[in-house]
Amino acid sequence: MDGSIRVMTGGRKKDKDYRPFDLDISKETEQKNGSHPQGKCALCGKQIGIETQGPHGSIADDSMVGYSPIIDTVEGTNYEFDSPDCAVMFKRLKSVYGERLTGLLGLEQFISDPFWNRVTPDEGEMIQIQNESLRGADAQDIIQIIEEPDKIIQVAHEMIRSAKKEVLIMFSTANAFRRQISTGGPDLIKEVTSSRKDLEVRILTPADRDVELASVVMGTKLDNVNVRNMEATLQTKVTVVVVDRKLSLAVELKDDSRDDIQEALRSAVYSNTKSAAISYVAIFESLWKQVELIEQVNSLCKQLRDQQTDQREFISIAAHELRAPIQPILGLAEVLKSRQEVQMEKQRELLSIIIRNAKRLKELTENILDITRIENKSLELQKEPLDIDEIVIGVYKDALDDSEFSRNIRLVYNHNKTRKFDSALSLSRSESVLPSGSADKGSSLPVKADRLRLTQVMTNLIGNAIKFSNEGDTVIVSVSEEDSIQDFKRRENGTRNRVLLVRVEDTGKGIDPEIMPRLFKKFASKSEKGMGLGLFISKNIVEAHGGEIWADIPSKENGAAFSFTIPIN
Repeated sequence: MDGSIRVMTGGRKKDKDYRPFDLDISKETEQKNGSHPQGKCALCGKQIGIETQGPHGSIADDSMVGYSPIIDTVEGTNYEFDSPDCAVMFKRLKSVYGERLTGLLGLEQFISDPFWNRVTPDEGEMIQIQNESLRGADAQDIIQIIEEPDKIIQVAHEMIRSAKKEVLIMFSTANAFRRQISTGGPDLIKEVTSSRKDLEVRILTPADRDVELASVVMGTKLDNVNVRNMEATLQTKVTVVVVDRKLSLAVELKDDSRDDIQEALRSAVYSNTKSAAISYVAIFESLWKQVELIEQVNSLCKQLRDQQTDQREFISIAAHELRAPIQPILGLAEVLKSRQEVQMEKQRELLSIIIRNAKRLKELTENILDITRIENKSLELQKEPLDIDEIVIGVYKDALDDSEFSRNIRLVYNHNKTRKFDSALSLSRSESVLPSGSADKGSSLPVKADRLRLTQVMTNLIGNAIKFSNEGDTVIVSVSEEDSIQDFKRRENGTRNRVLLVRVEDTGKGIDPEIMPRLFKKFASKSEKGMGLGLFISKNIVEAHGGEIWADIPSKENGAAFSFTIPIN
C-alpha cells in the first residue's frame, strides 16, 4: 500500500492471488443454495455479498453476480470484510486503538483518508513493535537520555542526514523555530533534500507573525519541504524529531526566552525503537490534521463572509441601479398619459427616453441572470461560424444610434491593419455603409463562437471605452490572427494554435489604479453609473470559449487597452 488505501467500490477482485499482504485470511465462505451473503464490512460498514454486473463486466439491472466476503480472525473474533485492504486497515487500527476502535467503525474514511494510513503502523511495523515488546531489553534497542546541548544538536543533525524517506519536526514554540533558523537549520534541510529528491520534510510549529513569514519563505525556497503553523496555544515544552518512522528525538526546553540554544535546552531522549517513533508520528499527524482542518474551516468562514459582503453589496447596488431607469419610465409614461395633445416631436423624444431606460433595465436584469449562471456554472454557449466584422460594426452602429452619444467621439475599426470602419468619414465615403453580413467576407477569420455572447463582450468593452472618453477622443478596435500565447512556449509537435486577437483601445481617462488589481471581479467600478459587472461577465464568457482576456497597463497618463483571444477553429 503506497500512500493511501484504495477503496474497492466494485467488490473485491476475483483473482484468487490478489493479496496486498499475507493476512492469514481463512477460506472464503461458499455460496449456499444460490443465496448471497448479506453482511457488512467490519471496518467501513459497506454492504457486502452482492454485485450487480452484466455481460463482459458491464452493469445491468437484470444480471446479479454474488461473491463472498473475506472472513478473518482478529484476536479470537471473526470479522467480515469487503476487501483485503479493509482487513489490513482493521488490523492496523486495532493494534493502535484496541477496544476503543469499536466506537469508530462503519466509517469509509479509514481507507479513503491518507491520515489513517500515516498514523497507524503497517504490517511490517506491527511485527517490529510486537517483537520489541516480546524481547524486552535488547542490544538492538537504544533509549538514551542526552543532557549536553551540543550532543543533542549533533544527534538531531545526524538523524536528519540519515533520512531516506521522511523527516517530521514538531517545534515546541515559535522561539524554538527561530533558534533553529539562526543556527543554520534551513541549510541542513536544504542539504539533505537537494541530495535526496524523494525525501519529504514536514515541519509543524507554533507561530507568531515573524515565524509565519519565515515558514512561508522556507516552504517556498526549499524543495519537498512543507511547513504548517499551529496556534500558539498548542505549544509545548518538547520539540520532537522523527526520521523514517524509526528514529525519534524528544528535546525538552529549559528556558524558552533564551536566544542561545545552549541555554534554552535541558535534555533529550533519543530512541531507535519503532514503538516510540510511531507514538510520536501519531501525535504529529494528529496535530498536522488538526491544523489542516482549522485552515479549511477558516477558509470556509472567509468564503461565507465574502459571500455575505458580496450579497449585501449586490442588493444595495442592484436596488439603486434598477430604480434609476424605472423612475423615468414611470414618470414620462405618466406625462404622456396626462397630456393628451403632446406634440408628435415631443412624444418621440419622451418615448426615446422611455425606450432607452427600458433597454437599460433589460440589460441590468440580464447581467444579474448572467452572474447567477456563472456562479452556478451553468453558462452555456451556442457556437456557430461568425463574421467578426459584422459584429464589431454592428456594435459601433448601435453606439452611434444611441441618443446619449453626443460627445463627438471617433470610432475606428481595423481588421488585419485594414481600415474597415471610421465614424469620422461621411456616410457617402465611409466604409461603414457596408451592408450587414457583407463586410469583406474573404478577409474574415474562421471563428466559431456564440454570437450573442461575443456581441455582449464587444458591447461591454466598447461601451466602457465610450463611457470613459471625453469629447474628441478616439476608440479603436483592432482584430488580427495571431499565435496563441502557449505556442510561444511549446512547438514540439510542429502545430500552430491560432487565435483571434481583439483589442479595444481608447484615449480617455484610463484605468483607476485603485481598481486595477480587482478589475475583472464583481462590482469593480468607480463610475456612478453601472454595477461593475461587465468585465466580470466578459471574462467568464471569453474563458468559456477557451480564450483569455486582460488589460494592458497604459504607458501614458490617459487611455486604456483591453485585449482578448478566441481560438480559431
